[in-house]
Amino acid sequence: MIATVGGIGFVPGAPGTAGSAAGVGLYWVLSQGGDFFPFVAFPLIAAVAVWSSGSYAREVGRNDPQEIVVDEVAGQMLCLMAASATPANLVVGFLAFRFFDIWKPFRRVEKLSGGWGIVADDILAGVLGGCVLLAGRFTGYL
Repeated sequence: MIATVGGIGFVPGAPGTAGSAAGVGLYWVLSQGGDFFPFVAFPLIAAVAVWSSGSYAREVGRNDPQEIVVDEVAGQMLCLMAASATPANLVVGFLAFRFFDIWKPFRRVEKLSGGWGIVADDILAGVLGGCVLLAGRFTGYL
């Protein structure tokens, strides 16, 4: 249930996109209590993502099953922490994260063992997506 984020990972056709959308929703909910809450929640979510992803992958006997989307939630949250939770930032952050997650410029990290390999590329996609948000913020576009 954790690795698939309550079954969201079984959405036909676009489980990663659905997982990223769940990450946006979680980030927005947490940010309503202040910027502090996403920063406190992220390390916990990332740790749970590594553990649950590795556990689920071992259970089903596949390296990186597409129904694991908790990694998208963690990466999306990291991306969004680069800017405030305005509608524009949420949309741009979602699109930037999805772009880097699909492109996978860090495919090598997927070779890390267990849940680390499943989650690491999404964390790096979150870093790049966050850089897009920061660039938009500092140039005045966001």
